[in-house]
Amino acid sequence: MNKVRVYIRSERIIHEIPGQLVVEGHPCYGFKKEVVVKLPEDHERAKRIAEEVAKEGGLDVEIYDLSNSFTSKISAFLRGIKTPTVEIGNRRVNGIPSKERLLSLLSGKENLEI
Repeated sequence: MNKVRVYIRSERIIHEIPGQLVVEGHPCYGFKKEVVVKLPEDHERAKRIAEEVAKEGGLDVEIYDLSNSFTSKISAFLRGIKTPTVEIGNRRVNGIPSKERLLSLLSGKENLEI
């Protein structure tokens, strides 16, 4: 129980930027795509709360982004993980946890999975 695992799913937003080259017909002419990766607000809050609790408890934090691969999505689905989820040891909190809830899981007062 020396790790806090956080399961999140980032979003990729694609912006098209007009090209700056003046030579029409060149392969680089036209729109360029810029990809911005960001976390939804609830995922960011769950991550921040888990990091605070881990810092207070002296634990390591492992962040798993389920949007990176198909196998990680399937594995999480089979284990019943919905994002965002925070795991401490074998106890799990689906959704955005409160700091007090995670601290009670850390101290071992609460053994039920939600």
